[in-house]
Amino acid sequence: MRGWLLGALLTVVAVAAALRIFQLGDLPAGLYCDEAALGFNAHTIAHAGVDEHGNFLPLYFWSFDLAYKNPVFVYAAAVPVRLLGLDEFSVRLTSALFGIGTVIGIFFLGRALYTPWAGAWAALWLAVCPWHLHFSRIAFELISFPFLFVIGVSGLGGCIHGRRTLGRAAFFLGLCLYAYAIATLFVPLFLLGFVVLFLPDLRRRRREALGAAVVLLTTVAPAAVFHARAPERATRYFRANAIFQPGVRPTEAARSFASNYALFFSPSFLLTDGDPIPRHAVAGFGELLPVTLAFAALGTVAAVARRDRVSALVLWWLVLYPVGPSLMTESPSASRGIIGAPVFCLLAGLGVHACLRLLARLAPWRSVRLLLQGAVVAAILCVVQDQARRYVSAYFFDYPTYAAATYKGFQYGYRDVIRYMDTQRDAYDRLLLTITEANQPLVFPVFYRAPDPHTWLATRDSGYSLFDPVVFDPEDPEAGRVLAALHPSDLAYYRDYTIKKTIVAPGDQTEFVIAELRHREAP
Repeated sequence: MRGWLLGALLTVVAVAAALRIFQLGDLPAGLYCDEAALGFNAHTIAHAGVDEHGNFLPLYFWSFDLAYKNPVFVYAAAVPVRLLGLDEFSVRLTSALFGIGTVIGIFFLGRALYTPWAGAWAALWLAVCPWHLHFSRIAFELISFPFLFVIGVSGLGGCIHGRRTLGRAAFFLGLCLYAYAIATLFVPLFLLGFVVLFLPDLRRRRREALGAAVVLLTTVAPAAVFHARAPERATRYFRANAIFQPGVRPTEAARSFASNYALFFSPSFLLTDGDPIPRHAVAGFGELLPVTLAFAALGTVAAVARRDRVSALVLWWLVLYPVGPSLMTESPSASRGIIGAPVFCLLAGLGVHACLRLLARLAPWRSVRLLLQGAVVAAILCVVQDQARRYVSAYFFDYPTYAAATYKGFQYGYRDVIRYMDTQRDAYDRLLLTITEANQPLVFPVFYRAPDPHTWLATRDSGYSLFDPVVFDPEDPEAGRVLAALHPSDLAYYRDYTIKKTIVAPGDQTEFVIAELRHREAP
């Protein structure tokens, strides 16, 4: 690798790492229940080799009677959780490392499919991509999918150029099915396109192709067996959130699919608004920087103009990325469509490469050519710096004020609630958490208290109980002396209480009130 190229790659990786790790434990402000569930299972795996139910090294993790968690993220997170302890930083560090790894991986993918400099530009686009950066800072299992897929496709790229990397590609593409549920549909369709495009090559190398098929089938077989044995649980989430619901006619579902699919290529999603869910996007920003989308469009034109099978495979990736998410509700979804982020950045890398090559053809002398190319590169970097700076500023300063609080955001406040109430435990008979406007509240005590897994399995005691302020009566003799974490609106049900502490979210909203409850309001 040449010095200039190596220097550029190291600079891009440093930028990617800084953006993904800085203040990672505090931003996003709060901790969503899915993050806490993944973190707690990583904790039990790291310390006892079991999941939250006591299953030894399970293939999938049935978490808090809600849904299966995929194994790639949990087992990867077990390492930093074991080394650093269970907290927001350690579990989110797993996402950050997957994100940084994908930035490095897309360089090698761009190099394998096109040129080293196309790969370097693709890495830069991904390093500052709002879509990818956002989920590199949240402990959601989906971020491991692009990492594994990019490595797998890099192996296909090596195979295309005659290297014996098809088996490696098959292994990593098979692992994608253990990373994120959408991969179960996306990866087979992508591989189908690869087989159709490169069938003559696979026939000439039939022995290697057969070996890769065996590797792929061996890798995915445990997942297939698992889902065949537990179909109801394994498909529960999809059945609850798919566009195919009882009473929905096929024509209606088809219209919903077409409408959802179009949204993933809309200017609103890509440029101005992004995902409508506050946890998934910064308000006022699309999933891509405008300059990235401009060069991705140029790269798409270049890919079509090349008329080669490599570019056809990349375009097949672009066409496929919204298919799985479009079968679901809540479209457009940045989380379910995360595999689109790398392909847009790869095409943007190709777009810059095509632009610079065009300048080289137009300039008659080498000195003029270098001057023009240098000016264009400087202009691109200035625009990238300006657009990325505005996004990062909004993320670090504005985003916490509206995305931290409530169960629709990052459920801010549970850390402070648990830490304070634990100090008051000896003074009360029961510690209570409200169920109003809450999402899986009991996952937070086990996350923040990080009990020994064997003790947890023996007692199943989080140290807290859930209560409904609408019906709970602190005057009941069995209630004892209670300290409760409520939302401010919950206090309307009580006339006699003492507020011990208030928890205020970054937007100056009082998220929790910790109070000693004594008497209910009269009916």
